[in-house]
Amino acid sequence: MDFYVDFTSGNDSTVLHQTPDRAAATTFAETTAAEYKAAARHGVIALYTLTTKRGIPAREIFQIWEV
Repeated sequence: MDFYVDFTSGNDSTVLHQTPDRAAATTFAETTAAEYKAAARHGVIALYTLTTKRGIPAREIFQIWEV
């Protein structure tokens, strides 16, 4: 299972990082959130994995940082 970190601002979303290690993804997201806050960027950083529930692909979100 891979963990993803993405940044969403308005209607734009960009995957910033992908790793099989949840701890590494959390550390990356926290560091990136601090950098984006310092740069005055506005949006949301999310840590999630992709799942399939009842045959429908979905994101299972573990944590969100507002910047």
